[in-house]
Amino acid sequence: MKRSTKPSCLEGKIIVRTDPPECEVSLNDQKQGVTDDNGQLAIPIASGRYNITVSKPGYDSSTKPVNLGCGKTETVIFKLNLSTITLSIRTNPPDCEILVNQGSKGRSDSQGLFKYPTLPGSILIEARKEGYLSKMKPIEATIENAGQEVTFTLEPIPASLKVTANVASARVRIGNQAETRALNESTLLPPGRYQITAEALGYEPASFEITLGPGEIAKREVSLQRLSPEELAKQAEKMYDNRAYANVFTLCNYIFEAEPGYGAAHRLAGLAYLAEQNYAKAAAHLVQALSSNETISLPVRRHAGENFDINRGHTDCSSILIMNKKEVEFRGLQAPNDNFKVTYDQIQMLGIQLKKNTAVYLSVKVTDKRGKGREFNFYSFDKELSQSGRAYLELLQHLLQSH
Repeated sequence: MKRSTKPSCLEGKIIVRTDPPECEVSLNDQKQGVTDDNGQLAIPIASGRYNITVSKPGYDSSTKPVNLGCGKTETVIFKLNLSTITLSIRTNPPDCEILVNQGSKGRSDSQGLFKYPTLPGSILIEARKEGYLSKMKPIEATIENAGQEVTFTLEPIPASLKVTANVASARVRIGNQAETRALNESTLLPPGRYQITAEALGYEPASFEITLGPGEIAKREVSLQRLSPEELAKQAEKMYDNRAYANVFTLCNYIFEAEPGYGAAHRLAGLAYLAEQNYAKAAAHLVQALSSNETISLPVRRHAGENFDINRGHTDCSSILIMNKKEVEFRGLQAPNDNFKVTYDQIQMLGIQLKKNTAVYLSVKVTDKRGKGREFNFYSFDKELSQSGRAYLELLQHLLQSH
């Protein structure tokens, strides 16, 4: 008797098609490969029941069953969905409104944190809060940066402050800042409390405190009081020492408005004009200062024994003339024995003369108490070896007259 033979089952094929392409394919948890650029993978395999799983980073995986018959070909199609990414948004200050692509999504919590689930892709995030300048950031949401915080630090809306005063030249100082600002100039400041001081040359500073809120527009007017003549003179003295001669003139003019004959102011104004080589104005003020019994010290040069040598010894001849209302004192550094202190009527002017066709000098004859006379020649302290020192010597000649 002949035994019958049952034919064996032929191998089949599973074709997996995916959107997107390049997905990993597994059959019953066994990796089979990756779909190609067209999203296809053919798997020859024995007939049977299989679970097909398709996965790709950034997408939700998907599983489908398939029952493959003998010698059959089964095509299974997958379309994967993008995975949701949770972005961490941190705001300073907290409690900010969060907008994504111009749509409001909620507010950050008391710690400034806001969690936002989104699909991968480009989004525009904005943080807002009343009293603060809003801020936007374009973000590319990806699996790789999902764990990173997106931070927003909002700046308060600045306040505006304008200060006016009764003195046009006044300046405004904010707190302890070294820099000052002009009047009538709107200054933008972060919200907060400030000490404001208005200052002007020759005036008592005026201060006030102000609290500014976000976006506030504030105006304040202050009134400055002019300093007394004594305080103005102290300021003028400092300005003269710092060679700020324009400020000296301003301060002295303030003094003259209150006391036209104020001696110290005339002395300082005269010395300042002298420094600027305005000899006519210097003379007018210095004469007034001497009449007020101010003491004036002026530099000169004098050669001991009147032994003038054009080639040497000039820097060693520095001397000083000290004048007040009644007396004139000469102090020489080279020959102290030649020093004198006399009244104005003991000085006889011999005139301005020229030495060796080069150096101009003022010649005077000084008579002591015993009636003995002696000649002194005074040269300009800075232009001795030229005739350009004549204007200074003419000033000295004028001051050495009786007052």
